[in-house]
Amino acid sequence: MAQAATEDKTLFAPYIQQYASQKSLSWEEVAEHFQIESEQLAKLALCSRPQSTMLSGGILEVADYVGMERSQLKAFVIEVEGRETATKRQNSNQLKNAIKTQSRRGWSWNFIPMLPKKLGWAWGAVILLTILIGAFLFSSAGAANYATLVVNQGQATVVQTNGRNAESVIVTGDEAMAVNSGDRIMLTADATAQVRLIDGSTIDLDPGTEIDVEELVIDDNNYQVRVKVLAGRTLNRVVTV
Repeated sequence: MAQAATEDKTLFAPYIQQYASQKSLSWEEVAEHFQIESEQLAKLALCSRPQSTMLSGGILEVADYVGMERSQLKAFVIEVEGRETATKRQNSNQLKNAIKTQSRRGWSWNFIPMLPKKLGWAWGAVILLTILIGAFLFSSAGAANYATLVVNQGQATVVQTNGRNAESVIVTGDEAMAVNSGDRIMLTADATAQVRLIDGSTIDLDPGTEIDVEELVIDDNNYQVRVKVLAGRTLNRVVTV
């Protein structure tokens, strides 16, 4: 029943299927990868999928219902959304390049020879407007206001601030979770971790490091990333496009 629901985009099922296909895994192997039972994966497949802006809310309820570690479920959602964003950005760039190439060559409406000349130009304008709107929508879809914290060893504490409330989440070695603007990350003396941005840039965190994520907005028009180092040492690797 769970695998039969893969056509419903409001559920987790199609995204589990997408993850399994991209990794060349069966559903049983996906469950094993996340260290959960097949029955838990089936329950997850039939749950409604929250939006990324609800990572600190609705998705936690899903994790509790399924009996899955919250950090594991967050990492799964982040990975799926990251692949979707990368695909949309690639499609957007291809579409923009096609428009630029055609603009240099000059548009030709010979593909509608049966229409009167004025009507042909009118249809041409409509098609061009549709292409430009599509490029804008694809471009807008590339925005991201979160990053992924991956703990390599030891333990990290993430203090998430939601309005006036603060929630502490423990992330141990080989686990990952989403971090947002306003979060504080604290590593133990034996821990190492890495903050991965949606564009591929990374921030390596040495043992005992403590940072505040002050600003995190990455899209096609903005790149605003500000991290305040309170203790320890970091190493930044920026990907240039």
